[in-house]
Amino acid sequence: MQNRNIAPAALILAAVALVGCSPTAEPEAAATPSQTAPAATAPGPTKPAVTPEPDPCPFPRPFITLVQDGKHMGTGYNPDGGRITGLLKNEPVDLGPSTYAEGTANFNDAGEIVSYTVAPGDVYEMIYKRFCFTNFYSVLTYNNGFEPMRSRNSFSNIHPGDVLILRPDPTVEWLP
Repeated sequence: MQNRNIAPAALILAAVALVGCSPTAEPEAAATPSQTAPAATAPGPTKPAVTPEPDPCPFPRPFITLVQDGKHMGTGYNPDGGRITGLLKNEPVDLGPSTYAEGTANFNDAGEIVSYTVAPGDVYEMIYKRFCFTNFYSVLTYNNGFEPMRSRNSFSNIHPGDVLILRPDPTVEWLP
């Protein structure tokens, strides 16, 4: 008799377990691989493309070279060698006064930049940029008579009212 009581109870339990399972209910869609893969993250905000400022200086840039015994010596020279002159290669361009380069550009009758009169607070590093020189060594060397690699303290040896030659006269001897 006990077996008869178990059968109806098992049938009720099975019916309760199957509630919601009917042939008319739509089966849940199986997940596809694309649904289970992690979602691709959209790229974050990108920095706007930066367009570099156009270089206002001509190319090639100007520089002053020392000429000794017919050889271009750059900013160096042989103290035991012959006569030394300076030679400007390429034309300087005056970009106008700026911080630490507020002095006056001086021109010859042909309108060419020949020199610069130092103003209070001016420094070589900014003067050479104002006139588009390749570097300040050539201006420093020609105007101070120092080879810059040996005389680092010469960088500050300019004073208001000093006149820096930016266009050496190749017929005038340069004296260190």
